[in-house]
Amino acid sequence: MTDGLLNDQFATVSTPTGTLHLAYQAFGNRDDPVFLLLTGWFSDLTLWPRGFCEVLADRGFRVIRYDHRDAGLSTRTDIDVIDPDNLPYTMSDLAADAVRLLDALGIEKAHVAGFAFGATISHLVAIEHPDRVLSLVPFATTTGRRAGPRRPRRAMPAYPTDPEGLSRLHKERFADMARESFDAEDYGARRKESAQRGAPFTRGDIQSAVMPTAGDRTERLAEVRVPVLVVHPEKDPLITPEALKLHVEAFPDAKVLVLEDIGHGVLPERHWAKMADAMRDRTL
Repeated sequence: MTDGLLNDQFATVSTPTGTLHLAYQAFGNRDDPVFLLLTGWFSDLTLWPRGFCEVLADRGFRVIRYDHRDAGLSTRTDIDVIDPDNLPYTMSDLAADAVRLLDALGIEKAHVAGFAFGATISHLVAIEHPDRVLSLVPFATTTGRRAGPRRPRRAMPAYPTDPEGLSRLHKERFADMARESFDAEDYGARRKESAQRGAPFTRGDIQSAVMPTAGDRTERLAEVRVPVLVVHPEKDPLITPEALKLHVEAFPDAKVLVLEDIGHGVLPERHWAKMADAMRDRTL
C-alpha cells in the first residue's frame, strides 16, 4: 500500500446546464483496462477504500474513483432550498457525468462498479450508455422496485447546516446502516482521509432528493448485455432477500457475490481480495 496522501486530479466536463469540475484519483497502470468506481450517498470517493483500489489495480486494472457533483471536491450546486418539483439534476444526469469523465480522460469503454447510491447510477450508465460499459458491478442496491416486506428505516431529519451537526448526522447514519459491522476506527480513518483532501461533506440533501428519479429499473436491466456481478452485503438492513433475488434475476446473466457479516456502506479489508478477485474473474 502506498504511503502518504494521494493527489486529486480534476477533469472539466460540459453539461447541458454548465461546466463541471470532477475530482478523481487513479491507481494502477495507465494502459490497463479501466474500472470506474462510482461512490455512494453522502460520501466522497473515499467510500471506496484506498487499499481496495490498490488491490483491484494489482489484478490488472487502472482504477479510477471520483467525486460526483456535490460530493468531495467536485463542483457544488449553489442552492439552499431544494424544490422536489425543480431539482438541479437527475440520476440520469449523474450517469451522464460518469460518461463525460471517461470522455475527458480519453477512455472509450470501462468496467463500471457502483457503491449503493453509486450502484443505482451504474445501472443507468449501463442502460443509457451501453456502448461505454464492459462489465457492471452494482454493490448494495436494488432494482428500485419494492420486493418483500418493507423494512423499517430511521426517518431522515433535516440536514444540519453547521459542520458539527453534519458530522454527527453522517456518523449516525453510517453506523445505523452498517449495524454490527460498523467499525469506528475504519470510519474515522475514512473521515480523516476526506479531511486531508480538504473535502467538505457531500450534499446528501440533494442526493436524497434526486435518488427517486432513478425510478424502477427492473424491466430496463434486462437490456444489459455485459457481464454483471451483483455484490450483496449479507446483513444489509436496506435490502430484503426478495429484493436481492429480483436484482439478480433482472439481468439476463448475472452472478452474485455475498460478502458475509457486513451491513450497508462498508467494505472492510477482510473482503478486499475476495471482491477484487470476483470483479476480475467476471470480466474475463
